Amino acid sequence: MSSKIPQAFIDEVLQRSAIVSIISTYVKLKAFGNNYKANCPFHHEKTPSFSVNPSKQFYHCFGCGASGNAITFLMEYKQLDFREAVAYLAQECGMPLPTLTEEDPEKKERFDAAYALCQTVAKRYEKAYSQHSMAQEYMEKRGIKPSVLSQFQIGYSTDAWDTIVKALPTQQALLVELGIITKGKQRHYDRFRNRIMFPILNEKGSYIGFGARTITDEIPKYLNSSDAFIFKKGFELYGLYQALQSKRRLEHIIVVEGYMDVIGLHNHQVKNVVASLGTAITKQQIQKILRHCDKITFCFDGDKAGKKAAWKALLTAMPLMHKGAFVKFVFLPEGEDPDSFIQQHGKSAFAQYFSCAQDLPDYFFTRMQAEHSGTGISSKAQFIESCMEIIDTVPQSIFRSLLEDQLQQIAGFSVPKQSATPIRTRGKVKRSSGTLNKLISICIHHPAVISQIHAHIGDDQVVQALSPTLLDLCLWGIKYPQGNTGQLLEHFRHHQHSARINALAAQDLLLSEDSLVDEAIVLLRRLQSQTQQNQINHLLSKSKTAILNPEEKQQLQQLLIEQKMPG
Repeated sequence: MSSKIPQAFIDEVLQRSAIVSIISTYVKLKAFGNNYKANCPFHHEKTPSFSVNPSKQFYHCFGCGASGNAITFLMEYKQLDFREAVAYLAQECGMPLPTLTEEDPEKKERFDAAYALCQTVAKRYEKAYSQHSMAQEYMEKRGIKPSVLSQFQIGYSTDAWDTIVKALPTQQALLVELGIITKGKQRHYDRFRNRIMFPILNEKGSYIGFGARTITDEIPKYLNSSDAFIFKKGFELYGLYQALQSKRRLEHIIVVEGYMDVIGLHNHQVKNVVASLGTAITKQQIQKILRHCDKITFCFDGDKAGKKAAWKALLTAMPLMHKGAFVKFVFLPEGEDPDSFIQQHGKSAFAQYFSCAQDLPDYFFTRMQAEHSGTGISSKAQFIESCMEIIDTVPQSIFRSLLEDQLQQIAGFSVPKQSATPIRTRGKVKRSSGTLNKLISICIHHPAVISQIHAHIGDDQVVQALSPTLLDLCLWGIKYPQGNTGQLLEHFRHHQHSARINALAAQDLLLSEDSLVDEAIVLLRRLQSQTQQNQINHLLSKSKTAILNPEEKQQLQQLLIEQKMPG
């Protein structure tokens, strides 16, 4: 479900935000003429090529091509989504985020109904837990405190086939859609039976699904509600909401494998812990963690399955390491899990064990060396090629360069560096003296010019037909005569030619500001003349192979007259 932030609010936030102040929080900037320079935070470099222009409210790296406004920087550097980036800037400016206007009221109503129904079911499970001694005895044997049970709203699904079905007879269609009950050939029945229930909440505290653990020997041991429109297992993390309640800004997050691991660690006051939902950790889950902190420790069992899961986590995390993340791995003694370990050894021993966690690069190279332990040339070549295949998933960054340097040290000789994966696909425009590109560039770099040349464009259908982009820029410039480059880029973020606009914004405009208007008018007239001549050539060429219709003859005659008129 998405809500639209009013464009006027976004404009005001960008107008009040000082891009130099925002970026300097994370990057050491130095004054360089009217701009500021630094080593690019998005790729490794020795000579600064990252430039920030305060008057245009725009940044650009001449090395890797990263560019944009303050919102783009926060989205790229801090991995925030658009709404989070705007909210961050609004908070910095002291502007309360407005009540969001819903793009689809019916969609909101549907989501709200689903959240409310999940919460109702969770409360029924919680009440059932308080009424069934078998469930209580199971959790008591695990040593879980009542306060933790209450915090996570632990519940119980009875052994009956239709407890939820009968309790909520008018909601069966939605319950099926949410994966809480199942539709059989003749009737509905509960999906979860005789299980400890773990309500799953999203970051905002809305109820979105359930995890369930059997209290007998039933297979499977763990069961989740199926994916639905409010719940995607690969995007959510169990315990993240509770972790954020304990400390709004987390410095470090521990990732474990199971619901009971999260509960068990909270039971010993280790609250910065989350779990994937019965699946291997996904890119989306890691990105969600990195929005809250840059330090992650993956904790796995020391058995074969745990090591396999850890390697999958490493491969998933590797492409995200250029963002300045710190990732470590801990392997518990075989036969132990986080819950059992902290119960047996205590919080201090748990913390001590974690202090010996292995950094991602160390784990990566140790694992790769173990898999390619031969001493011959072929074995060494295979080791290097296998390492580079994985390293090549990391975008240009200091982290990637250090991985390549460490590989060279291990290999004992210089390893050819492969071209890095770009951070993202960026639009490219050849450095050209093209009339249209020059004119569009002036409009982008100096939006105030647009209102001054608009009278020379008027309703010129020739120019409009040639360049819809130029027309769109002009319409924006008339509406926002005081706008800057950063605001312009925001308005065109989702434009069909946004890549072209961003690429032109990133190029140097080698023109004196005193002559911008005159230069723009000259370019516009040249563009009109070129377009006019193209139309004439087209009609003349057509007349050689076919008879022009009356409208075409009139158009050709008018174009020839206009061409002879003095400019």
